Amino acid sequence: MDFNLQPVIDTAQKAVDIKKIEVEGKTYSDKKLVEVRPDRLRPVRDILKLATLTSLVDYLKQNPDQIGFKNCLLQIESPTRVSLQEILDGEYADAQFRPTLVAVEQSDLVAPEGILRDFGFNQYVDREVFHLALLALFEPSPDRDYLIQLVSNLTASNVTTAKDTGIAQSVTLQKSIIKMEVVEVKPILELQPFRTFREIRQPASRFVFRLQSDGDSVPECALFEADGGEWKLDAMRQIANYLEYRIKPVEGAEAQPLPAILF
Repeated sequence: MDFNLQPVIDTAQKAVDIKKIEVEGKTYSDKKLVEVRPDRLRPVRDILKLATLTSLVDYLKQNPDQIGFKNCLLQIESPTRVSLQEILDGEYADAQFRPTLVAVEQSDLVAPEGILRDFGFNQYVDREVFHLALLALFEPSPDRDYLIQLVSNLTASNVTTAKDTGIAQSVTLQKSIIKMEVVEVKPILELQPFRTFREIRQPASRFVFRLQSDGDSVPECALFEADGGEWKLDAMRQIANYLEYRIKPVEGAEAQPLPAILF
């Protein structure tokens, strides 16, 4: 079968063609032009990819690539990513980008296996999935232990009512073999899910806990984030403090230039 590639070629040519437009005696281009100077082309090294803050600290202290850290900065891009970037100077000072030399990314935070794949914030999930997630994906805390105790008593045979006042909910729990009890559920909880690098304290943030049931089945459980993303700033601040403390020179040792830390 013959293919006519001319329309594709014509479209590509139009995309690269530069048009000059005259407006009130002035000449304009419809595309931004950048000077290409072969004498200023600069080799770019491959990005070194790391997975922990500890490995980044070790790299900075050992400096196996003999990088001049005076012209670098550590940018904390998010609670799960930090990059070492080079600040170009001299003949490259007008470059419109900063080459990334090292990238540290925590990639295994929300990648649980098996049944925990169904867990997520801001959505209702099965009680068993929710129970396992509390055990596996959260730091121990009083509110986490409260939730574990609560949801462990939710079963199809003992939950008969789920009343909602608009602020707090009430559920019927099996307190013993023969005793049932209606309890009011705490609506706001402070929890510490694993959301950033393990080397720092996991930020605590507020969650709204809700139950949902059709009346005869075990209620589904949900945690809705309620801190407006404040935990991200807390995590990034902690990362900055951790790196600043870990890479500073030992007292009495020869001072070495260190990268600035930005977040």
